[in-house]
Amino acid sequence: MGAEEVRMAGQGETIGFSVQAWFELFGLFGWLVIAAALRVVVPAGRRLALGIVSRGWPATAGWVIHSEITTAMSGTSDRRRLQYVPEIGYEYEVRGRAYAASAVAARRPGFSHREACEDLLASYPQGASTVVHHHPARPERALLIPGWHLADAVEILAGLAFAAVGLAIAQR
Repeated sequence: MGAEEVRMAGQGETIGFSVQAWFELFGLFGWLVIAAALRVVVPAGRRLALGIVSRGWPATAGWVIHSEITTAMSGTSDRRRLQYVPEIGYEYEVRGRAYAASAVAARRPGFSHREACEDLLASYPQGASTVVHHHPARPERALLIPGWHLADAVEILAGLAFAAVGLAIAQR
C-alpha cells in the first residue's frame, strides 16, 4: 500500500486519499479556528471600544424607574452556572427630549453571588436620582457606569492568540 492510499478496514478496498487532501482538510480546520476566534474578538472589541469612548460622554441627571435582579444561565453546556443579573431601567433628558434606557455598562454585568448583585442595585433603587452618561451625538445610547472592563481585553487577547494558531494551521 502506497503513502497516498488508505485501505478501508475490513472491506478489502483501497481508496485514494492523497497527503495533499489531508493538508487541505487540516488547513480548513485552521480557518474554522480563525472564524471561532473572531466570534469572540469582534463583540469583545466592540464592548471595549464602547467602554473606552463612554468615559468621555457627557453626564446628565436621570432617575431609576425599575431596579431588580434577574437570573440567567451562563457557561458551556457541561459547565452551566447560575448568574445574577442587575436589570436597571432609567429615564433622562437631553436637550429637552426624554429618553429611557437600561444599559448599565458597556459589558453587561453578571454576578455568581446574589449579594454582589444586590450591592450594585443598592446604588440604583427604584425612584432614586442617578447620573446617566450618554453618547453626545446619539443621546438614546446611554450607560450608568462608563468605562471598559478587563474581561473584554482578556477575551480579545485570547481570541487573537487562537486566531494566530488558526492562521498557522491554515498556512501549512
